Amino acid sequence: MNMTASAPEFTIARTLNARRELVWRAWTEKNDLAAWLPSTPLESISFDVREGGRYRYTMVNKQTGQEYHTGGVLCSLTSFLSNGSSSPGVPPMIPSRAPLS
Repeated sequence: MNMTASAPEFTIARTLNARRELVWRAWTEKNDLAAWLPSTPLESISFDVREGGRYRYTMVNKQTGQEYHTGGVLCSLTSFLSNGSSSPGVPPMIPSRAPLS
């Protein structure tokens, strides 16, 4: 029997009542992520928003000080506009993330 090991994967999908560009910024801009996840110190956040780019941030339990590290690789970026075009000031892509191994 030939068994190959692979990293565990999961997908979370959610519909948000927010404009796409706001959700984009919440996941790709340090100040916006820190405001959305207030347990995430600004200095722990890094993004390289491009295909193959990495992201990292650390959430901290304010009561215990325990840290929860999050990070991964942006596997692909997909246009979120139905016609594939973008308008000025609107980010044209959304990230597809994969955990760091």
